[in-house]
Amino acid sequence: MRTLFFFSLFVISLPLQSEPVEQVSFSEVLEASSRFPDRVLQYGEGESQFVEIWLPHHGEQAPIVALIHGGCWLNAYGVDHVRPAATALANEGFAVWAIEYRRLGDENAGWPGSKNDIVTALAQLQDSATEQLDLDRLALVGHSAGGHLALLALEELNISPKITLGLAAITELTSYAARTGSCQGAGAQFLATAQTPEQLNVPIESLHLRTLFAGSADAIVEPEQAQLEDTESFVVDNAGHFDFIHPQSRAWQAWVAYLKQTLMTEGQ
Repeated sequence: MRTLFFFSLFVISLPLQSEPVEQVSFSEVLEASSRFPDRVLQYGEGESQFVEIWLPHHGEQAPIVALIHGGCWLNAYGVDHVRPAATALANEGFAVWAIEYRRLGDENAGWPGSKNDIVTALAQLQDSATEQLDLDRLALVGHSAGGHLALLALEELNISPKITLGLAAITELTSYAARTGSCQGAGAQFLATAQTPEQLNVPIESLHLRTLFAGSADAIVEPEQAQLEDTESFVVDNAGHFDFIHPQSRAWQAWVAYLKQTLMTEGQ
């Protein structure tokens, strides 16, 4: 059964470097502090088929966050906008595997190409694992359209994440694409690439552990998209769409604390 909470439980768990922000804009996300990845790995022949990798500085074995960026499935928005998120996660002790993938506007993007890129990149993770990457503590995390793709790819992976988090994720694309808005319009374009539209809705049932986070003030993806059966769901009060990928927001603090509790608690 789905459980839906209005979430404020973890807001004091992680110290913020400055006053927390709410309802941030996309430009504020781009302006957040970041560093370049430690490594870039190509997993396919296409220009958009690569992974940016960040490693924590402690040098010890680390839990892994496979991070799927959003951007309305469009190639106008790339992995660069989650570099602040990846940097902050590495600073928290995670190894980060930020996946770029083919998006609308790229050759062979859409369905199933975009989803297949996620599956292929994560298969490469297993092949490229080093002593610093703990595959037993893997989280699959996707934001917005990236959350949609992560939840679809989850059912086809040859490795099993310990948890999958959808941050302001689209779970029912057929209803989302019927609404008015630029991202919704892109969703309709993505939907049109599938033979059967319903196959782009996230499965109601899953053998995997899935958790959804939504913002009560999200004007791009309505919080009702987090109402997925067989999934634990949290709604962060007064959080906007981009708060989840801004390291100085309460929404960020909430899901990262949840992630640390899941992957870093002793005995987990």
